[in-house]
Amino acid sequence: VGILSAASMAGIPPLFGFIAKEKALDGYLEHGDFAGATAVLIVIVLASILTFAYSARFVLGLHGSFGAADEPVVSQSAHAPGAVFVGPGVFLTGVTVLFGLAPGLLDGLVEGATRALYPGSEPKPLELFAGFNPALGLSVVIILSGLALAILRVPVADLQRRASDVIRPVPS
Repeated sequence: VGILSAASMAGIPPLFGFIAKEKALDGYLEHGDFAGATAVLIVIVLASILTFAYSARFVLGLHGSFGAADEPVVSQSAHAPGAVFVGPGVFLTGVTVLFGLAPGLLDGLVEGATRALYPGSEPKPLELFAGFNPALGLSVVIILSGLALAILRVPVADLQRRASDVIRPVPS
């Protein structure tokens, strides 16, 4: 459940998170013609890269592949979580898989909401693969950059530590 949910947040196909990210990028690229639009697009892409990276770190942590090899693993025994705790996560994970594989199930809902917000608009259907377009190119950049951050997590963590030491004296 955790791995599938993290993959959807990271925007990995064929999960609904990928479709939602593609739809957002495509809509922005098509209609983002205002002052500062490029800066906003850069922020969206950077935020998506960081989301991919922290989702990958979460998955690596689940598998015990995240800590330093020379540090002892300390674990407390705990009882298994109950259905009330696990149920919502299982449900939402099922939803992201279902709508990722069959996005057309949401077309009516998305079309109705789009037309209510933007009368006269012609919304595009939800698709797992909308073709080779700039949004897909940005998704490739996001996935490869997030993967690079996850692979290079040790030097990235060192850089974060050094940056933290520099800005720590700044009052918040």
